[in-house]
Amino acid sequence: MGKAAYSVLFLLMMSLSSVFAAADQKPAADYAECYDNSIQVPCPFPADYFEGLDFAKLRCADYSYTKLGHEGAELDDHEVHADYGGSWIMTRDNLTGLIWEIKTSKNKKDLHNYNEAVTYAKNMELGGYADWRVPTAGELFSLVNQCRFAPAIDDEWFPNTLPESYWSSTADRAESEGIWRIRFGSGIVLFTYNRSAVYHVRAVRSDNP
Repeated sequence: MGKAAYSVLFLLMMSLSSVFAAADQKPAADYAECYDNSIQVPCPFPADYFEGLDFAKLRCADYSYTKLGHEGAELDDHEVHADYGGSWIMTRDNLTGLIWEIKTSKNKKDLHNYNEAVTYAKNMELGGYADWRVPTAGELFSLVNQCRFAPAIDDEWFPNTLPESYWSSTADRAESEGIWRIRFGSGIVLFTYNRSAVYHVRAVRSDNP
């Protein structure tokens, strides 16, 4: 086999390896991308921000969710969303234990500045619970699914998610007025200096004290 043929074969093998890796596994340990303006910076959460859970090693099939109804009632995977008359109003991430608000057709486009986002979550009464809050950057990033794009989230379990930015509650230590947000088009983490900017919010709660 000639040199040119070896080169073509090598490139083909590399290409196939990339395809299979992208289809079946998340990137390596530094898969989270965080930016302050256009400069890549350390992320505001450690790689192991959930004890014993390494997101870098998750395969596409490892993600696990449960549909929840009022008072946390577990529903069948085929239960339809409340938009269509079903009982499904929340989703539990079985890996983290966090329970997430499911956006509706009426509120999916709502925009809030940061203070409004905090008030929105604090005043929310959903599923019989009133302990909702804005998630930390690490919690919100746990929803980013590297096997998905635009939105970079499993929208079968989180319908009505737009490929746009959602607030976290994590401020920067050096820039206390700034807040981190996550853009669910690409799954990147971005720093926002202006709390008056308007983005979406997805509230979260936990059954753990």
